[in-house]
Amino acid sequence: MKILYLNNFRGFEQTYIPFKQVNFFVGENSSGKSSILSLLKLMSSPQFWNNDDFNISDIELGFFNELVSNTLIGKKSFQI
Repeated sequence: MKILYLNNFRGFEQTYIPFKQVNFFVGENSSGKSSILSLLKLMSSPQFWNNDDFNISDIELGFFNELVSNTLIGKKSFQI
């Protein structure tokens, strides 16, 4: 993966995250570091691609309304 694009996902709106061979996630508390890492782990799981549930095995991202950005009330989708 070279770039991760997030739109209307948790606190991210139209965000591009470029990846290198080694990556560090640094930021203030509640800035989304754990959300990104959980999402990457979820996306690397074959169960994710064959299931419509965002909470599989040891990865819990929450319910749909918790994933959609709070700043966009009324939105019904997010993009990854």
